[in-house]
Amino acid sequence: MVPSHEICYAAEVEALATLEVAVRPGWETIQQVLIATIEIPDGSLVNLSDLKILLPSNWNTRPATDDSRLIAREFLTAIASTPAGTARPIGLRVPSVLSSTDFNVLLDPSRKSEMSASVTHKIPFNAQRATGSYLHEETKTQAKSWSKRQSRENRS
Repeated sequence: MVPSHEICYAAEVEALATLEVAVRPGWETIQQVLIATIEIPDGSLVNLSDLKILLPSNWNTRPATDDSRLIAREFLTAIASTPAGTARPIGLRVPSVLSSTDFNVLLDPSRKSEMSASVTHKIPFNAQRATGSYLHEETKTQAKSWSKRQSRENRS
């Protein structure tokens, strides 16, 4: 088991952040999602290749493996060993397991004084809607309504 390291896990886009919430254990109990914007200094976000971090071969398996959790530790280790006087990154862009075109961001929480965060809005979160059962029920209702309307029109 990989020892835990504190890390701030964020997403570059709101839709991915919301999706990340929906796939976590316990998501069924969430009533609302708070969307926050985190501002970090320009040039303080890096890619894996900038720090010579390689993704483990099983980085995108579900549930997450200890190997995928090593990415955060490698990031924190890499920035801790940055020579004095050299700019140290605050965040690391990592590919999303859930979206092939989006990125999550690992942020170093020890540098929170260099970041500013503010809640921009709240999204009501309905577990039925997130699982599609709400949509499914709505679709069935619409289909019944359409069927009844068609029956009435055919009788006329």
